[in-house]
Amino acid sequence: MKRSFLLFLIWMCLLTSVAGAVDSTLRQAQDSASSPQEDSSTLDFANGLYKREMYGPAAEEYEKFLAANSKGGESFDKLRMVSGVEPPGQIRELASVHFRLAESYFFLKDFKKATSRYESFLEKFPSDDRVPIARYRLGRIAYDDNHLEAALRYFQDAQNKTTDPEVKTSCLFYSGKIQKTLEITLLETLQTDLDSGKFEAVIEDAQNFTVRFPDSPFLDLVYYKMGIARTALKDYENAALTFRTVVDRFPSSRVYVEALYGLAASLDGESKFQEAIAVYKRILIDYPNHSLSVAVTRRLASLYLQIEDFRQAGAFYRDLLLHRPDIEVSSDEAFWLVRYLIDEGEYTMAIKILDKIKQRFPKGGLEHQIDFFLGESSLYLKDYASALQFYSKAVEEKADGVYAPDAYLGMGIVYAAQGNDAAAETSFNKVLEFNHETEVATRAYFELANLRQRAEKT
Repeated sequence: MKRSFLLFLIWMCLLTSVAGAVDSTLRQAQDSASSPQEDSSTLDFANGLYKREMYGPAAEEYEKFLAANSKGGESFDKLRMVSGVEPPGQIRELASVHFRLAESYFFLKDFKKATSRYESFLEKFPSDDRVPIARYRLGRIAYDDNHLEAALRYFQDAQNKTTDPEVKTSCLFYSGKIQKTLEITLLETLQTDLDSGKFEAVIEDAQNFTVRFPDSPFLDLVYYKMGIARTALKDYENAALTFRTVVDRFPSSRVYVEALYGLAASLDGESKFQEAIAVYKRILIDYPNHSLSVAVTRRLASLYLQIEDFRQAGAFYRDLLLHRPDIEVSSDEAFWLVRYLIDEGEYTMAIKILDKIKQRFPKGGLEHQIDFFLGESSLYLKDYASALQFYSKAVEEKADGVYAPDAYLGMGIVYAAQGNDAAAETSFNKVLEFNHETEVATRAYFELANLRQRAEKT
């Protein structure tokens, strides 16, 4: 019996101890927050000022209240630890003070203090239903201060957490404006870096852009600029992949044809000539009036010559020289075409091309070569008088020119055909004065032997 009574007394003592701890904590909270009457009158006055939009005086009263109750929040935390009970009324009231103080500074346009108070509110009351509004306000402050990255984060967070349709709409509006501004700024940076030759920076920034703004309306331009940077670094394989992304994913892109050209040029750089030709031809067929068609036509002609598809190369260069004075052709390419036409027996066309070469290169110092090939074409057409005239001019223009031995050989063949063997022999011997071991010299020896045999027969 005594033992039971003793246990009862111990249990009562423990119960009284716990209750006393809770009461003590509550008293500390109340004492540190000043008297209820004083708190109530101070807050009522501050809230009245706030509701009448007298934000300056309201902010002063709220600051006084928080200074007088600076330990109140700590006491409430202790109370939760001891009792496990949330005092929602006090916490809500304290949160309202922090929030309205921040709002007062915001409407007073004292954004530095507003930012500090909003951040304090967010830190102390992260679960409060006014958190989205605080984040929205911070977004507005950052936006007006041109801190766009921070503003975008605030707006996006507020948009995700708010249930207020007006706040959500406003966040969407500002987020859209900021994102577009950031995208345009990044695009301008990409172009500046391209112009400055900072190709590695372009690639890195473009890759970040595609991850950060996957739905951007400028994504095709970003990939296109990345392709240009990779081409400049001669990373043709990745450049081709990048340009192909534009071609495959953005068929309505404003740089679609340019991306096709970039793809063809990258394949060209990889020595995938047949694939490159197919893309170049696609541009010519589908976009014949595009400004790039000139460069495409020029490159196709050169590519066909490079891969020794002489029939196609001849067709392209013939068209360029006869009908496309706007497209540049080198003198070497032009004379290649002349030799090709002569080899193919198209002597009249060769003469037409030579006339175009005169027009294209009026001051090119090409008279020696032009007259020689005019002589060759005339010879094969059996226009001996014209052939002799052109060969003679070629030798007169440059006696030690690259085609001088060939011109003398041609003159000898013309004289022989006309029966003037003495003049023919003189011309063939002139050939031998240059070099005895050339193919032209071999032909001259052969023709001299023919002349001797003919003389012996007569």
